[in-house]
Amino acid sequence: MTDERTTRDYQLNCAAKQTRAGMKQMEKNEEEEKEEEEEKNEEEKEEEEEEEEEEREGREEQKVRK
Repeated sequence: MTDERTTRDYQLNCAAKQTRAGMKQMEKNEEEEKEEEEEKNEEEKEEEEEEEEEEREGREEQKVRK
């Protein structure tokens, strides 16, 4: 009886550790995905700003030529 209980407790503890480890890994993955998405958004924003600046400069040059 005691051996069965000990074995069951051990199995439950192992399962709990695996669950906690899995949850930590999921949280880590979610954080990494969030950071990657933020970086991607920042890069897209910078590209849009650069394009807008180039367009502005092009219009200013045309005004100067006229």
